[in-house]
Amino acid sequence: MLKHNISLIRLLSDGELHSVSKISNHLDISYDVLNKDLKLLDSLGLKIRKSKNEIELNGGLIFLNKKNIFSSIKSDYQKKINQIKVFNEISSTNDYLLRDKKYHKIEKFTVLLAEYQSKGKGRLGKNWTSPFGSSINLTIGSKVKAEVKNLSTLPIVVGKGISSLINREINIQIDIKPPNDLYFKGKKMGGILVESVVKENDHLYLVIGLGLNTKTNLEWLDKKIGNASIDLSSATKDLFYDRNYLVSRLIEQLIMTQENFLKIEE
Repeated sequence: MLKHNISLIRLLSDGELHSVSKISNHLDISYDVLNKDLKLLDSLGLKIRKSKNEIELNGGLIFLNKKNIFSSIKSDYQKKINQIKVFNEISSTNDYLLRDKKYHKIEKFTVLLAEYQSKGKGRLGKNWTSPFGSSINLTIGSKVKAEVKNLSTLPIVVGKGISSLINREINIQIDIKPPNDLYFKGKKMGGILVESVVKENDHLYLVIGLGLNTKTNLEWLDKKIGNASIDLSSATKDLFYDRNYLVSRLIEQLIMTQENFLKIEE
């Protein structure tokens, strides 16, 4: 759905005013096609402001950058990672790893990120919804021994680790609403979803998914989900700005949390 619209989003991502005629010429599209594309971006939660002659993406957008993310991860954790993949659009990062069996034999961590999930997953079959490029949609997956005890408690353990990390890095206190939601001052900021599939030889493939609102069109999101939400940008009064740096820290935190949890449960 988004494939040919990414060039338009990247062009607008600086948050500056752009001439309609220059955009049309640069992308080699007609005004009618451009208007249709802008309506699609608006439906994905991007704050597009359009006058007769100019267009801007309110607040701009920092795309996820695989190279920057990996280079910011501490070397001890880099060695534990099989690969990092970043998608502009995917149905669900959790489902991708659970369904693709080529990853299920790999003990190192595979990391998936997406700018947009068309069928993002929440607990008990609920949806996880967020606008394009305005949250962290992150899943890590790895092969582990099947005799994991108390796996149902892992989301709370993960949540505590994420709360502690955000407190250290951004200096705000995230509350955990059991079993898997992240809240700030009574409003939902994110959620955690732990899933697994049993494989042969007494192993299972374990995935930990995290959705975290960073710089989000909250008006659009609240209408979509029917609840009051909040993001890191609002919680920090616009001091938060770098998703890529935070993603690096979150990957380290998720790996450390899973490894410590499995050691305790052995």
